Amino acid sequence: RIRQVEVSGNLRVPTESILHQVSAAPGLQFDAAQAESDIKKLHRLGYFRTVEVHCREAGAGLVDVAYRVRERPLVSLFMIDGTSESLGELITRFLVKEKLEIRRAVPFDPALAQKAALAVRSYLNTRKYPEAETRILSREQGGTAQVVLQVKTGPRLQVGRVLFSGNQELGQDELAREMKLTRAAPFWARWLGEGRYVKEELASDLDRVRRLYQSRGFAEASLGEPEVRVCSQRAAGWGPAAILLGMKPMLQLRIPVFEGPRYELAAVEVQGDARSASPEVTRLAKSLHTPTTYNYALLEATRQKMVGSLGHAGYALARVQLRTSLDAAKRQVSAVYEIDAGDPLAIGRIDFRGNHRIPDRFLRRELRSREGEVYDTLKLDESIERLNRANLVREISRSDVRLEVNESNLLDITFHLKEKDRHGIYATGGTGGIGGGYLGIIYTAFNLLGLGEWLALELDGGASQSNVLLDMVGRRFLGSPFTVALSGFHRFTNLNVASIIPGPQDLVG
Repeated sequence: RIRQVEVSGNLRVPTESILHQVSAAPGLQFDAAQAESDIKKLHRLGYFRTVEVHCREAGAGLVDVAYRVRERPLVSLFMIDGTSESLGELITRFLVKEKLEIRRAVPFDPALAQKAALAVRSYLNTRKYPEAETRILSREQGGTAQVVLQVKTGPRLQVGRVLFSGNQELGQDELAREMKLTRAAPFWARWLGEGRYVKEELASDLDRVRRLYQSRGFAEASLGEPEVRVCSQRAAGWGPAAILLGMKPMLQLRIPVFEGPRYELAAVEVQGDARSASPEVTRLAKSLHTPTTYNYALLEATRQKMVGSLGHAGYALARVQLRTSLDAAKRQVSAVYEIDAGDPLAIGRIDFRGNHRIPDRFLRRELRSREGEVYDTLKLDESIERLNRANLVREISRSDVRLEVNESNLLDITFHLKEKDRHGIYATGGTGGIGGGYLGIIYTAFNLLGLGEWLALELDGGASQSNVLLDMVGRRFLGSPFTVALSGFHRFTNLNVASIIPGPQDLVG
């Protein structure tokens, strides 16, 4: 049994707070497994760098338990080094948005700091700094730590030329058109950040080139490691501006291509039980005529149509796998669709996440899917389309919808949304014309009256005229299938016509 419990090493965290978190107490039986759980629990608080539990005999069958902790230092200073002031502000806002901000007077968490450094490096890559490097430097003094995020952005080199080597069947221009992100940009577009080299964008372009080859029958086509080197080259385009830019260091990419032979699709087979969707799945498989030139893109599109047909029949979690086997001697490909339909599911709950100001009822009335009915993929797609058309939230796609089977074997559907700005104030103005100059303000609001309506109020005026314009549009007004739009305006005009017309006769006219 425990005789007493001690806490040592804590400087800022009160002993009573630590004892409140642990299970050990005088008079209780000591449990080593529970002590391990206490260590994890104290670590999760985020205040301690190390936590140890020591147990020593105290005689007469008693033990003393000691919790020894080492607190994390408090952040006394955090700064970003190696960047311009403007870029540093962008990085700071990015860390706040991603909830990776290293704040002062908070225990320093090295794991969080490393995660922030990696996130900043990825962020810089998206801003066309492909060679960006980031690291965390910390210096501890007493119970505090000074933390520095050191950033080396590296050069923002432009892509000068992209070349392919080894390609015989597909030409240079055709392959270059698939390089949507990694390509030379005109000199005037470089100011907008186009044409800069980013490794992740290059990988996306290379995957697009591979898909092009596979759609033309080259089942074994592959691309080698791109050769990247710096060379001097004049900016793309023509004219005085391109000449003034002169010769600049740019990147030249050479991508080796291994085309291989062209294959034909010899056979298509469906395995598994598609259940009630079997006729539609069979029709889709038969639409792939054989023999024909191998086209992986067409095979994949057919697979997605099979998933859609299964979903339309209620099999929400159906899986269709496409497997291909190559016969190098005959240069043929056999395709097999393996189908696991699962069971048809009824819809359980339909929830919305991210709508803090817009009531559920305005969103729910746009849905084609209903709770309790059998799941239908087409109805879900129509629901997404109607939500986007209603202009209530930012545009969503299927990736923003989560399907999950609950404990009652019903399918719960969750829409993850992002709301639009509820209010907006804009200024307007102009000069000239018969009415002279004017200044104005425009106010827009959504759901101001709680009816799910869009409202716009415009006020403008000058020396000669003024306008008041009020617009309101409500879709499915008060739950009805109608859209109601109201518009009212008042215009006041006081033009001095005599100052405009040069003579009395013209004034009469």
